[in-house]
Amino acid sequence: MMTLTALLAVRWRSFVNALTRTHGRERVRAWIAPIWVAVVAVSVTWAASQLFQPLFEPAYPTANVRYVAERLPAFALMGTFGMLVLSAVTVSLHALYVNQEMQLLLTAPIRPREVFVAKFVDIALANATLFAMLGFPVVAAYAHARGLLSVEYALRATVALTSFCVLPTAIGAVCAILMMRALPANRMRDIIGALGLTGLAIGYVALSLAARRMHEPAVAVGTARAMMDLLSSPTASRGPWAWAGSVLATPPGYPEAYEPLLWLALTAVVSVVAGAAAASHLHMRGWAGAQDAAGQMPVQVRNGALWENLLWWLPGPHRAFLLKDMRSLGRDLRQLSLLLMPAAVVVVLLLNIGSDPATHAAPRALLSLALLPVLGMIALRIASSAFVGETTGLLVALASPAGARNILVGKLYYTALLSCILAVAATAGYGLVYRMDFGEWVSSLALAIIGTIALSGIGVGMGARFLDMRPDGARASLTGSARLLTLGLQLAYSILVAAITVPAWVLVHQAGLPSAVVFGAAGIAFAALSVAATVVPILIGASRLMRLDS
Repeated sequence: MMTLTALLAVRWRSFVNALTRTHGRERVRAWIAPIWVAVVAVSVTWAASQLFQPLFEPAYPTANVRYVAERLPAFALMGTFGMLVLSAVTVSLHALYVNQEMQLLLTAPIRPREVFVAKFVDIALANATLFAMLGFPVVAAYAHARGLLSVEYALRATVALTSFCVLPTAIGAVCAILMMRALPANRMRDIIGALGLTGLAIGYVALSLAARRMHEPAVAVGTARAMMDLLSSPTASRGPWAWAGSVLATPPGYPEAYEPLLWLALTAVVSVVAGAAAASHLHMRGWAGAQDAAGQMPVQVRNGALWENLLWWLPGPHRAFLLKDMRSLGRDLRQLSLLLMPAAVVVVLLLNIGSDPATHAAPRALLSLALLPVLGMIALRIASSAFVGETTGLLVALASPAGARNILVGKLYYTALLSCILAVAATAGYGLVYRMDFGEWVSSLALAIIGTIALSGIGVGMGARFLDMRPDGARASLTGSARLLTLGLQLAYSILVAAITVPAWVLVHQAGLPSAVVFGAAGIAFAALSVAATVVPILIGASRLMRLDS
């Protein structure tokens, strides 16, 4: 108990000192977090109130409203349980492995089990605090809409929500330790990040499909019936979410709320004790040390893969930097998995285009220009991965005879190669949706490939121009403002391409001018614009790198 009290006292004192005893930028940074929390809480409360107030209006059928009002908290908390487990995994990894405090506590004259109990409570409170930013405002809006607000309701709701967070926290902490053992050494963050981004991309596509289908009346009615069946299912009626939901749905003054509250409190205590014992047993077996050890790796002589040998025709400096970036990407799963979200955006865009009857009347080759902004996002993402962790590597490369321009041309090959693969896949999907003929396929594919190369040139050039060369900026290649500027330039290029191709189509199909002359002139203008968009940013980025070299 003394260990827990001391740990929480240090947390509180550090927070107060950051707010009151710092100066200048440190104080501003310290105050940003509570102000941001307050803004988020007020915004969430207002949004939830706008949702709950019409739902619980007296004009609605009383029986249905009462049923939904009583079952809604349990249903919402059941969905929140899994998110709390994932949040607990990340919080536990930081508290048990990343933070150096754990090593100091284990070397102190304290029993290891007391240390893990204190850390488990600390992790549970941290996870509950993250949950409170959204959960407490939503509960307050729910209680206000039903007229349940009182001191007694606020106290038991606070106890119920805090206790509800403990069980998923214990599960997440134990899972974090098991993952440290099961996943390959020094690759844990990469794999977890890749899995998380994969789930996020799949969830984004699924939500987009669900939102699109909800516009159909028959599907909307079926979804509503499925929701009502799920609210009354045994899964939503048993477990900690059902206990917490019963506490939140019971009006003040009714003793029925205290039995599930007692079960929640007992579950929280058992979770802390059992989770701390399991964590102590697993952690003390030295798995953390095994994961953090550098290890002796055998020296391997790597022969080039088949596709690497096919690049013999490229100049040596260009091929060297292309292969270096490709091999670096293969070792960094997080950078590779970041391509999933732009790919998911392409899938959703194709689905929305295919489901809109108005788009089927538009020229199909011209409509493929809508893919260019999304392909620009993909090119920027890949170009950014080419500069991640390059602070020292670029300085060494600049000292070689290759020169800054050859370095950026090699990175352009890398960005354009990967981006064009996704561009061809997106164009193929677009062609399947619209069942284009061969001529439309060729024109759309040419627009996509040439446009993607130009967008890649913008991404690589701006990446070199705004590259953060400080040692602490090695993991972030571009700042937020630099990304926005690059996306703006890519959008401007896409607009100029549309300004060239759309009038050409109008002149041929509406004015009846010779197609060979008009499309030939438009093709020359499009090629000149693409060459300028590729070359000029590369030259700008190379001049900046040459200034760094000098």
